[in-house]
Amino acid sequence: MNKTQKCILIISLIIVGIVLYSTQQELNNISYTSSHFNLLQTPSERIARERLYTEQQTKRAQEIRFKSFNYLFYIALLTGGLLFITKGKDKASEKSRDVDVSKSLVKLKELYEEGILSEEEYNRKKQMILDKHLQG
Repeated sequence: MNKTQKCILIISLIIVGIVLYSTQQELNNISYTSSHFNLLQTPSERIARERLYTEQQTKRAQEIRFKSFNYLFYIALLTGGLLFITKGKDKASEKSRDVDVSKSLVKLKELYEEGILSEEEYNRKKQMILDKHLQG
């Protein structure tokens, strides 16, 4: 996993955390308080009003959860897409790096065979190219 992919995952996790936190905050704001009900109402009126209020709370909580699920779904899709795209680019850059290393080694070999480089210089340069390729 390269640095770009790690950044994508970290940012996605932060966004997921924010969505979950805001969802929890919204759910906490839906609270039942007796101040919504008039104490002068008859018991049957109060029960009917409390039932209606509870149903409204439940419906609102379901809406909040559904909205948050949609956000999380889109975040997952976006993250997966970005990781897929960067994975393809990573493979392409790896192939081009392999081609560059091969070309460099062929050119180095030609210089050695033409007598431009000594055997010591050739071996040192070849090792430098291979070391760079293995690190990068």
